[in-house]
Amino acid sequence: MMNDVQRILWDMQGPVYEEISKMESHVPSPYRQASLDRLYKVADLIKEVWKVSEAVQAVVDAGKSVVESEADARRQQVTHWKNPTIDILEEAIKASEGEVE
Repeated sequence: MMNDVQRILWDMQGPVYEEISKMESHVPSPYRQASLDRLYKVADLIKEVWKVSEAVQAVVDAGKSVVESEADARRQQVTHWKNPTIDILEEAIKASEGEVE
């Protein structure tokens, strides 16, 4: 699955490669070669950014996993945790019920 950055890069690479193809089909000239060099550099940068975006996405996914795991652990901790105030109130109620009986 592509992330947002990869979608943008995907959309960019088509026109870049089309332009490269057009430039390569013409008779070579210094101007065209300079343009081709710049287009090749853009194509290379797109590839590099794609790789970086994959690495960043992996870090984000790992971070989400850690956060979700921590949240689950805290939820379990909260459900097993007893509030001392509630314990005191429960004991007081039991004691008062014992006196009434």
